[in-house]
Amino acid sequence: MRISDLGRPTFLNPLTSLDPREPLTWLIVLLALAAVAAVIAFLALPQLEDQQRLVLAVALFAIIWAETYLMQRYQRRS
Repeated sequence: MRISDLGRPTFLNPLTSLDPREPLTWLIVLLALAAVAAVIAFLALPQLEDQQRLVLAVALFAIIWAETYLMQRYQRRS
């Protein structure tokens, strides 16, 4: 990485520029918290049955997809 590369956008730039006055920002933050909760559930509940693990995995996939979609939408708006 060169010093001249620091001016280029990275993934962290949009995260640090989220506007707390926008409802879309709060939705992005809530989805991120839901993803963290799903991962914690995977790790903290080892006695889950296969069907419950599948439901958690599908929910986590949907959360990640929605988070990616909302971040792209947020970047297009700004």
